[in-house]
Amino acid sequence: MRGRARTTVLALAALAVAGAVWVWLTLPPASIPQPAAVPATHLLGAYHVHTIRSDGSGTVDEVAAAASRAGLDFVVLTDHGDGTRPPLPPARRSGVLILDAVELSTRDGHLVALGLDGPAPYPLGGAARDVMEDIHRMGGLAFVAHPDSPKAELRWRGPAASSDGFEWLNVDSEWRNESPGRLAATLVRALVRPPEAVASLFDGRERPWSTGRRAQVGIAALDAHGAGSREENGQPGGWLGAMSPVPGYESLFRTLAQVAVLSGPPRGNAAEDADAIRNALGRGQSYTVIRAFADPGVLIMTAVEDGRPISMGESLAGGAIAFEAELAGVPDARVTLFDRGRRLADGIGRVTWEGQPDDEAVLWVEGRIGGHDFPWIVSNPIFGRAIRRGPPARDAPVAAGVADALAPDDQWLAEHDPSSQSSHVGGGAELQWRFTLGRETSASPYVALVRAIPHGRGYRDVSFRMQGDRPMRVFVQVRLPGTGDGQRWGRSVFVDQTLRQYVLRLEDFEPIGQTTSLRPVVVEIRSLLFVVDTVNTLPGSSGAVTLVDVALGHGDGEASGGR
Repeated sequence: MRGRARTTVLALAALAVAGAVWVWLTLPPASIPQPAAVPATHLLGAYHVHTIRSDGSGTVDEVAAAASRAGLDFVVLTDHGDGTRPPLPPARRSGVLILDAVELSTRDGHLVALGLDGPAPYPLGGAARDVMEDIHRMGGLAFVAHPDSPKAELRWRGPAASSDGFEWLNVDSEWRNESPGRLAATLVRALVRPPEAVASLFDGRERPWSTGRRAQVGIAALDAHGAGSREENGQPGGWLGAMSPVPGYESLFRTLAQVAVLSGPPRGNAAEDADAIRNALGRGQSYTVIRAFADPGVLIMTAVEDGRPISMGESLAGGAIAFEAELAGVPDARVTLFDRGRRLADGIGRVTWEGQPDDEAVLWVEGRIGGHDFPWIVSNPIFGRAIRRGPPARDAPVAAGVADALAPDDQWLAEHDPSSQSSHVGGGAELQWRFTLGRETSASPYVALVRAIPHGRGYRDVSFRMQGDRPMRVFVQVRLPGTGDGQRWGRSVFVDQTLRQYVLRLEDFEPIGQTTSLRPVVVEIRSLLFVVDTVNTLPGSSGAVTLVDVALGHGDGEASGGR
């Protein structure tokens, strides 16, 4: 028995040694230290970080301390929420500037709202286009989160063209399509080189910088949730805690950085510097560095058109340009200039190019180092003059055409769940609607003002004027016959104390639940509904709405109103 035990111990020791040798031989290359000095205007940041305020493991102070140890200048927090939580004011903690954003859940995927001017007056949710509209109304930027996540419920399904930018790389998405064997091996390697092990999972991908004719800037997201060893997170712990294979905040902060390029050095005022960083990220004046490959990385990129310098994120005027990009202090890195995925020029340490890009050009630079297939540095693009920047314009005026007015008489009915209340009175062309939502979310509180409409006519739009007693969203819906509550399509509108004209195209209405067609079958529409529910209204809330001149349009006519 003693001999058998000894044999077993020796066999296990041999396996341990073999495993250690295998781990050592298959380790990803260590990050290459670089001599480049980072300019004072290039600030290293971590974007998309969660704390204990949502599903992260660290406090804000612990995140800041980890970022300080990793040599970062700023962190953008993106805890999950609905926008009603007051954002933390910009502040330096452990010498790191903390910016507070929020990751919102929409019907079409997740959006990060950065730079809201305060808490939202109602929960931000529903269709992505409506949430983006609210973010822009509140002075914020809307970035699409993990748009190509392998996890279906996290993947983006909405209109990317309405956003300010998107996450071209999301670290939390990179492991989701890996085999269990590769993940297990990566976790073991992460015991020795955590940042390098994480970066070894990064896959090659297209850079969809522009959707249609609207430019989106890109940003690299850590989507960090913490975990890792207790020592890494600044807490005392034994040897077992130090062996945690799950990289924590500091390791992820050393994996990649989004570098914001400011017009001047930071001023030392937290609010002013936070505005400068937000502006740089929103304008696309930033680039990504995979620190796990080499650190630091500095990109100097510009184009000159008719004597005017053009920076990342800006648009050309249509003339010839002289382009230059340099990876400062790294003479042996390969630099490539792309236009919509086509290589225009290559160089070692720097790349130059002269020519006249077409109006739909999308020019960006990638740098590679150390034999890695994945790029080390990725710039934001310079755009051709035909590619528009910024939030889309509001809907153009709609030709209301011939309209069937729906007078506010006794044909308007109330629908609501048992816990909610709804009442309305009308006279002439005006209707007053008051409501109170129930407090129990399990009852799915809602109130609706409903009107049956003539059957068999092909309506094109619904028009009305509306105001509320406070900022809110009202869901305008049409209903067709069907099982249960029937089939419905709808669109949300923003309402406040100003009486506004609305003309909504029925072709823009989106399905609600299961429907037999993507758009409403207009000749079969039986009901028009104005709905308030907990998507954009807190349970227990009361409100009042004034509704004027409700009509359904068909045929041709003069242009009237907008949104």
